[in-house]
Amino acid sequence: MNFSSINLRSMSAYFLLALLSMSGFVGSSFALEEDFVQKEDGKAKQVVGWLENMRIYPGGMIMRAKLDSGARSNAMHAENLELFERDGVEMASFTILKDHDNPNSESVRIEVPVEKQVNIKLRYTPVRDARPVVKLEFCMAGQRYSALFSLTYRSDFNYPVLLGREFLKDHFLVDPSDTFTQRTGCRRD
Repeated sequence: MNFSSINLRSMSAYFLLALLSMSGFVGSSFALEEDFVQKEDGKAKQVVGWLENMRIYPGGMIMRAKLDSGARSNAMHAENLELFERDGVEMASFTILKDHDNPNSESVRIEVPVEKQVNIKLRYTPVRDARPVVKLEFCMAGQRYSALFSLTYRSDFNYPVLLGREFLKDHFLVDPSDTFTQRTGCRRD
């Protein structure tokens, strides 16, 4: 094999597969095809970096997302969050910012039904944070998805969106040595 012709991301995937194969976790049931890993059950997972851009709908604004297998669920920064009832349905109205720590950046106001309420345990404290959860559509790495996001104030965090393992496990393998490996690949709408 000519290693000078393999890009760094592909080498990382080859290295990971080689390690897993040597450790007995992976047999010949995995095959690498460009940026995908094919599993024996026929499901292909795309290899992405730990940071990727995503296009959120409605509005089609691009935001940065941290792909974090250490987090169970998804979270999104929400400004000016208002909860109200319309025709017997609990609704959430909120603003998302392209640059969540810059109030003057591009923004989109979204109004969607609340799917449920959750209590998230805050790190290093016994305190729980009550959050509304909404279903949002987004595009990442050329595919459109629909997923649940808890809405919270994340301006103290580096990234406005967190994608956790409940979403990642069905769609992506995360290469922690890489970032921004894919274009969003969807139009603004």
